[in-house]
Amino acid sequence: MEVLERLEELKCLALQTGDHELVDGLDYVFERFITRYCDSKHAELNARMRRHFHPPKAYMN
Repeated sequence: MEVLERLEELKCLALQTGDHELVDGLDYVFERFITRYCDSKHAELNARMRRHFHPPKAYMN
């Protein structure tokens, strides 16, 4: 993903310049991005499963 590549480039630049606070901030942004991306994919999967799930029909004996 292009966003992650850009974050990695910025992190490398920050490491080269010795800006450890920026590196920590970029690590936080990276972590939050991944978390939100995974959460959105999980929510999408749940919604799709709910749409296509049909509970079994109850039969009387």
